[in-house]
Amino acid sequence: MKKFLVMMIALVLAIGTQAQETVTLVGQVQDVFLKRPLVAKISVYETDSTTCVLDSVRVERIEDVNGDIIIAPYYAPVKAIQHDYLIRAELQGYDVEWLKVSVTNTTEKELAVPLIKMRRARHVTLNEVVVTATKVKMFYRGDTLIYDATAFNMPDGSMLDDLIRQMPGVTMNDGGEIFVNGKKVDELLLNSRSFFGGNKQILLENLPYYTVKHIKVYNKKDKRDEVLGRDDGPKLYVMDVNLKQEYQRGYIANVEGAAGTHGRWLGRMFGLGFTDLYRFTLLGNVNNVNETQHIGKTGNWTPDRRPRSLITTRSVRSEIDYQSRDQMIQETFRTEFVSTSDNQEMRQSREQFLMGSNPLSVTERTVKSSNWKLALENIFTMYVPFYMMINTDFNYGSAMAGPTPCSNNLAKGYG
Repeated sequence: MKKFLVMMIALVLAIGTQAQETVTLVGQVQDVFLKRPLVAKISVYETDSTTCVLDSVRVERIEDVNGDIIIAPYYAPVKAIQHDYLIRAELQGYDVEWLKVSVTNTTEKELAVPLIKMRRARHVTLNEVVVTATKVKMFYRGDTLIYDATAFNMPDGSMLDDLIRQMPGVTMNDGGEIFVNGKKVDELLLNSRSFFGGNKQILLENLPYYTVKHIKVYNKKDKRDEVLGRDDGPKLYVMDVNLKQEYQRGYIANVEGAAGTHGRWLGRMFGLGFTDLYRFTLLGNVNNVNETQHIGKTGNWTPDRRPRSLITTRSVRSEIDYQSRDQMIQETFRTEFVSTSDNQEMRQSREQFLMGSNPLSVTERTVKSSNWKLALENIFTMYVPFYMMINTDFNYGSAMAGPTPCSNNLAKGYG
């Protein structure tokens, strides 16, 4: 009997001692701005923040009838000794927070710890990061300024003029004059060769931007001075448009058409073909909407500059350009046909308010005029064994102004 009592007393003492071996740290986690409880992962570390005492502790989740969290306390049992700990709180979308806790009272079963306030994460961790180098838009190679056309992001349908307007240091006015760093460009070249006798507008408005690789700006010597080795002649400040390799053989074509009410119509086409020795260009424009350029050109589409009449235009231009492999023989043949007609109609009514009568006059006038021209030109140039240039051209045109048969005056008086 005595042995049984001794065992019972020892057991009670052991249970009491076991109950006092741990102290439970009780606390909560809250959003620092929204002031709402959070269910975070709680771990207990030594003060060196590397030795983990408890990897994950129990967290209760108490909700209301709507499913919203009312309170979410955590319970972390630690040894009932005077000791310092670090409590670590982590939750996806929030920065990790640390809280230092000191256990001083070892007789209490639970110890309330301060509230842990968590902030939204200020950074996002990416699974994979791809770093793409930015292309250099312009650079110098000796005295030549080179623009990399592939470094510019252009909308679909853009032409060469849209690309040039985006290039740093380059400006262009409505007449197609180009200035680079304030200096006027004398000629626009295509693959280092003259295009349509230096007509910039044709190339600017019809060559798609995506065909261009580089645009070079430099001072170019005359071909004759280059062959003779002379350096004292005048130089042209040129902009040289160099096409991508895949467009230097084959052809490029653009076709545009439109129709509208009151019998209005428009059609345009541009074709450009290359071989090793030849370059073919065909350009057509027919319309009766007074169209001479693309919509959107700065300063052109204003009411004070709109035509006062209906102009119908029909034009076709072509060029065949030949250059030998050694570039010592060149020949260019150009044709151009342009026909325009101008219809003007005017109606005017006047009424005078006089005592006893109101004279009324009505005037109608119609004027029709038209003109057309045909131009042919052939330029043959040879640089070796001697320099020779033959320029042959033919021009013929006609202009007709119609009568004014519908000019009527009608006067009425009312007493």
